[in-house]
Amino acid sequence: MKDFKRKIAPVILLALLAASGGCMDAYSYLYCEGVFAYAQTGNILLFCINLVRGEFLQSLSYLWPILAFMGGTAVAFLLERMHKGWKPFLHKWRTLILEIAILIGVCFVADYNHLIATAMISFVCGMQLESFPSFLSIRVATTMCIGNLRSAVHHGMECAVGNARGNGVQVLVFGVALTAFALGAALGNFLVALLSAYAVLASCVLLAVAIIFAFLVYERD
Repeated sequence: MKDFKRKIAPVILLALLAASGGCMDAYSYLYCEGVFAYAQTGNILLFCINLVRGEFLQSLSYLWPILAFMGGTAVAFLLERMHKGWKPFLHKWRTLILEIAILIGVCFVADYNHLIATAMISFVCGMQLESFPSFLSIRVATTMCIGNLRSAVHHGMECAVGNARGNGVQVLVFGVALTAFALGAALGNFLVALLSAYAVLASCVLLAVAIIFAFLVYERD
């Protein structure tokens, strides 16, 4: 049980959170007029391009998700600082409950204001990245891919040339994150066509499963 708790459970949690991230990103892009909730690099790029072209209203549609992401990161940081005396991980799962509540709200906003809906998802993204920065002591993102992709290739090359030990575990962790994100994105694409605004509830289900799993593994005692 100790090995499961230390080595396997974190990878399962990573997969659930990454799948949720992929689903949310697909939802925001497909249903909210092509604005990324998670890929802030793309949003900063498009904000600057539209700004210098004088398309100020269009540039704002990319600015709000950036500010919301920053706000979510700040809120998660403050929550963790406030709850430092709590049992390990407990404040993190309460953060996920808040994420679920916000995503449920997205269902009722998305049809009326895509901009607000995307900003809400970006807020959740910031919270999740701040609350879950690493698994198995490996820094890995659950809501975006570029850093994970670089790290997977880097550690894969380390394994290939035989200069470093233990890189196989890191390749596995990054591979799980990338695969789960891709599967979540595919699920989001399917559900947007099927459920429209309510497709984001799939991310809520994945987060809820992560909470229940974490409680059973880490908090039950």
